[in-house]
Amino acid sequence: MPTDQRRLWSVPLLFAALFGPLAWARHHWLGSWTYDLGIKAQLLYNCTRGRWLESSVEVQHYFGDHLNPTFLLLTPLYGLLPYPGTLILFQCVFFAVGGVIVARLTARWLPGEPSLVIPASAAYLFQCSAGNLILYDFHETAMASTFILLAIYAFQSERTILGLVATCLSVGCKETGGLDCAAVGTWLAVSRRRRLLGTFMIAGGLAYTYLAVAVIMPFFRGGRADSLEHYAHLGTTPGEMIGNIFARPYNLPKALLHPVKLLYVAILLLPALFVPLRYPRTLLPAVWVILPNLLSTRQTQYLARYQYDACVIPFLALAMLECWPRLLRGPASQRSRRKLILATVLALLLSNANSTVFGWAGYVLPNVTRRAAFNELARLIPPEAPLSASLNLGPHLVRRQFIDYPSIDWPIDRFPDLPHRRARYALIDFLFEARHFRTPAAEVRQRLAGASYALEVERNGFALYRLVDGQT
Repeated sequence: MPTDQRRLWSVPLLFAALFGPLAWARHHWLGSWTYDLGIKAQLLYNCTRGRWLESSVEVQHYFGDHLNPTFLLLTPLYGLLPYPGTLILFQCVFFAVGGVIVARLTARWLPGEPSLVIPASAAYLFQCSAGNLILYDFHETAMASTFILLAIYAFQSERTILGLVATCLSVGCKETGGLDCAAVGTWLAVSRRRRLLGTFMIAGGLAYTYLAVAVIMPFFRGGRADSLEHYAHLGTTPGEMIGNIFARPYNLPKALLHPVKLLYVAILLLPALFVPLRYPRTLLPAVWVILPNLLSTRQTQYLARYQYDACVIPFLALAMLECWPRLLRGPASQRSRRKLILATVLALLLSNANSTVFGWAGYVLPNVTRRAAFNELARLIPPEAPLSASLNLGPHLVRRQFIDYPSIDWPIDRFPDLPHRRARYALIDFLFEARHFRTPAAEVRQRLAGASYALEVERNGFALYRLVDGQT
């Protein structure tokens, strides 16, 4: 492989080789959850059986939960390899392709600095936010990262049609994907002086996001989008929220300047060495995609540990690349280059202090010896039998039309109503419930008995229950 090709592919290949097996191991040893891997895998399983967009968790029509038509492009792949692990590995490889695009952009924008291609790709792929979202679970939002970078590269190469197609694919990854379109449009207008196209994309992206959240999702859900609950401090409807933002902008600093949210922004900017703060114009595109996280009251959106950063980090990478040429001007550029590379490496090491790999490893590793017991109980469940399973078991049992999870963390008087007596079997991981919901095994047993489930088999912390005949 030629030297320039090695520079383009070395970091992405290393990323895929490292995080692919780690993510798969986390899933295999019961570290993934029904939210989100189990939901996505069951949706694709239903699609391959002709039950398009049918879901049994939260909503019956999946577009009532997420508006993500791009995700359906994975149906043929899942039909060939119908295993949740397929999605885990695909996500890792597809995300790594974004590192190749970052490397190509670096080579294009810094043609005289080949030594910076690898650090730029590493700054994108090996920051903690990227690793965390790959290790967390599968979510189609992660696909948007690569589509965004592909759109940027296409527009940079004067391939407008490809850029628009890639942008549309990014938009189709989530209901707020129109903000990705607005961010790309802002980049075109500000950094590439293509104001007409940029303005069109900003307006189109904002209009799509409004329609998706205010009209399309409520139609399929039978009520307003549940994600709006995280912005209730702004209003009750999307229109009211937008109006309050403009009518009372003085309320925004309280929501935006919370210390935890400032730390979140610092974590995201650390791999870029905070350099974009010296050139704020380079950060304008990122504003569209980071604001929903900063305005949210849901803590998971601003911890740099989940899929919510997937559409933010591509624009921060672009801001970094646009700033680097300014840092390398002048006669001392050779010394500046060495300092930049060293500082980037140190920043990545510091950034990964927020990595989740250490946290989940402490829970997953004990399951290495428990997986056989889970397999034994899972084999006792009839194929396609309606099932309720602990959240960490659901992803391994999704090849059925109905699967849900017992809401063990809900008030006990509501438990018999869930999952609406549709599940013939319930498979429970007592250790998981105690760890994540602090619910003792005795209380779990009490709730299951109250919902008319009888114990069938128990092994190594797992228990299989069956709904008593005549109670459906």
